[in-house]
Amino acid sequence: MYLVPLERSQFLQQSVVIVYSIEKIIAQDYGINKIDIRVMKNLMLIGIVLLIGCKPLNRGPVMDGDILSINIDSLNKSKEEMSISEILYIPLETTDLCLLGDVSKILYFKNNFYIFDRFYSKNIYVFNRDGKFINKIIQKGRGPGEIIELTDFDIDEQGNIYAYDNRQKKIILFSIHGDVLGEFKVPVRFLEFFAFGKDKGYFLNTIEKDVPPTALGLFDLNKKDITVLLASKDVFDEMSNKFYSKHYLFRSGSTGFYNQRFTGNVFRLSDDGLATLDIRVGPETRFPDEEFVIALRDDQSPVFKNPEKVWDIRNIYENSQWISLQMSMGIDQLKVMISKKDYESLCFGAFDRNYYVGNQEIIGIADDFFISEIPSRMYSKLDWGDKIGNLLLPEEQKLKLRQLSLTSNPTIILYKVDPYLKIKSN
Repeated sequence: MYLVPLERSQFLQQSVVIVYSIEKIIAQDYGINKIDIRVMKNLMLIGIVLLIGCKPLNRGPVMDGDILSINIDSLNKSKEEMSISEILYIPLETTDLCLLGDVSKILYFKNNFYIFDRFYSKNIYVFNRDGKFINKIIQKGRGPGEIIELTDFDIDEQGNIYAYDNRQKKIILFSIHGDVLGEFKVPVRFLEFFAFGKDKGYFLNTIEKDVPPTALGLFDLNKKDITVLLASKDVFDEMSNKFYSKHYLFRSGSTGFYNQRFTGNVFRLSDDGLATLDIRVGPETRFPDEEFVIALRDDQSPVFKNPEKVWDIRNIYENSQWISLQMSMGIDQLKVMISKKDYESLCFGAFDRNYYVGNQEIIGIADDFFISEIPSRMYSKLDWGDKIGNLLLPEEQKLKLRQLSLTSNPTIILYKVDPYLKIKSN
């Protein structure tokens, strides 16, 4: 681990926590600069009834808790570098049994990384905290315990793996050693899921023609039914809209986050089946309207040509001190860290280049560390050696990074941002 001196940031921004009650709204100003608060409207859920296995579709609760309001117009769109207090580079072992083409999703549990390569090897791999390969999970086929189309995965509190086969409409439960522990038929096809308990989970976007679209719901594998938490917003949730992130359910330990597409609503998903509106990004005029979204079906270029519109919120993760999120506005990526101590919000351009080299997106949480990666393609860039040489790391660490090549697996990066948010100038 490598330490960076601490210094209080001068770029901290304002935020206001809004506490909703039945009869009144209390705005608690934490002594930070005041901003305009636009109270959320239209939080009423639309009731939907579906027939699945001759059972009515349930309607579940979406709770309003203490909502953090972020006003984009009040943020300082800083391009400064975020300093890092601890960092560790973990090159993943490369063998014929574990050739990764892409880190589509990464989860961490009890010193092990669980990595899903969705587009190349289409498998789930387990590596320990030192990067040593442990196991490859999925067996392809149509038989018991076999998968045809691996679409998503999750893990439970024992480190067991839930693998979702969209083609066969089932979830298979594996141990970390690849043993089949159970197999469940799912009541509806979906894009992603977030498991909790032994047989329940959140799911994102139904994708069956004979089932009205649901943006966010719950499934029960034993009862074989689903509960609608957020009904689809018609054109905003249609599958014809391009997905820009590798996934849209973001796990931090036992907690998940979900952003309702083309809105500023970020929901916290708990392990008791409650989705709570946790963060509200505004103003509403910063998000695409229905006409804008409909036009995207034929031409995606407007999202990149219009820097005033937020067309994606992703990489929403949380450790003990910070909540991170990333907003796409035109061709720019607005990276935000929110302090859990005083709910101040900070924008930054990149992580400290004196210590950090790799993808600038946060892709997961490992204990209290944020996770990023160095994709294999970066090893072959002409300036790779220069970037490594400029890092303020011990020589033995830099030597390991220099020895990587295009045929090597990606490198996992674990790091913490400075607790006092020192911001470095370029």
